[in-house]
Amino acid sequence: MHHPMPELAHHARKPEQKPKAGRSFRIGMWIIGLMLLLAGCALAPPAPEVPTLIPEAQLPTVIARTSEAIASQTAAAMPAAGAALAPTFTRTSRPARTATHTPHPAATATASPSPAPEITAAPTATPTAIRTPAPETPEEIPFATVQIIQPAPLSKVVSPIELYTYLPPGDDGHVRVQLTGEDGRLLYREVFLFPGAPAGARIKLNTEITFGIVSVSETARLTVSINDTYGRLKSLSSVDLVLLAEGQADLNLAGDLLEEIVIQQPTVKSLIQGNSVLVSGLARTADDQPLLVELVAADGRVIGSRLASIAPAGPPGAHRLFAAEVPFAVASPTWVRITVTDRSGRLPGPRHVSSVEVLLSP
Repeated sequence: MHHPMPELAHHARKPEQKPKAGRSFRIGMWIIGLMLLLAGCALAPPAPEVPTLIPEAQLPTVIARTSEAIASQTAAAMPAAGAALAPTFTRTSRPARTATHTPHPAATATASPSPAPEITAAPTATPTAIRTPAPETPEEIPFATVQIIQPAPLSKVVSPIELYTYLPPGDDGHVRVQLTGEDGRLLYREVFLFPGAPAGARIKLNTEITFGIVSVSETARLTVSINDTYGRLKSLSSVDLVLLAEGQADLNLAGDLLEEIVIQQPTVKSLIQGNSVLVSGLARTADDQPLLVELVAADGRVIGSRLASIAPAGPPGAHRLFAAEVPFAVASPTWVRITVTDRSGRLPGPRHVSSVEVLLSP
C-alpha cells in the first residue's frame, strides 16, 4: 500500500519553516488518519492474488495448444481399435416383469403323485344307481340265425309262396313256419322235423306255403322260428308281405340277411349273481317301439321282464343301442333263457327274437 510517509518526513526536515496554526492542525489530522489506516490494513485479510492476464495477441496460440493436450490425453485413455469397451459403472435395476406361460408339470415331467386322502362315504339307506358304459358297436354284425332268403320283405305274392330259408334246426329238431294275416288270424302253420341233424348244423329249407284270402289283397307276416330243448323260443325271423288273391307275383331282392337283434351283454352261459341282470346290445327295428326283454325258466315261467329303450334313430338300416336292467328273484341257481323280442311295425306278433341262456344265482 502506498502511503505519504516520505512527504511527511520531508516536511519535518525543514525546521526553518514555521507552520501556521491551521497547517499544524491539518498535519495532526493526517497523522491520525495514517495511524487508523495502518491499523485497518493490519487487521484486514490479505487481498486475493490477481491472475496475470494473457496478452490478446497470444490467445489463439494458447487455445490451440490446450486443445491438442486434451485430445492426446483422451486418446491415451481410449482402448485400442477392436477391443471391447469395459463399462465404467454397473447400474443395478429391477428387471421388468414379463408374463410367461409355464406349461403344466404333466406336459414336461412326471411329478411324483402325492397320496390322496381317503374319503369314506357314509352308508345310505337307498341303493345307488350304477352307471354302465354303453356297449360298443361290433366291427361286423353277424348273419341272422334264421335267414329267410325268399320271399324278400314287402314282396307281392300269390298262393303258393315259394319259401327258401337257411337255418339250424331247433334243439328239438323242429322248424316252425307260420303266416299271419293283418288282423292276427292264422293263415298257415307247419312244423318241419329234421331228425338226426347235428347240433348247430345249418340246413336249407325249401317249401311251398298255400293261403286263401277273401279280399283282393292283404298284408301278412311270415315267420320262421326254432325252439330249444325245453320248448322255449330260441330265435325267430320274419318278413312282411303283400298277399294277392290273384294276379302275378312281384318279388323283391333279399336284403343283407344280418341279425336284427345282437345281444352283447350278457354272453352265453354267463353266471349272473344278485337280483338283476343288465341286458344290452344292438337292434335294427321298424320304428322306435321298445324291445321286450324276458327271463324264461325251463318250465316256461317268466321270472323277470322289462322294456328296453332304443337309442334315437340313426342312418336308415343302421343298428341302434338298447339296454335294460331286468330284476329277478331266485332261491337257487337257475338256468334261464333271456329273450329280446321286437314287436315293431303295424302287424301283430313278434317281428324278430334273439336269445341267450344264462345261469342266475342269488
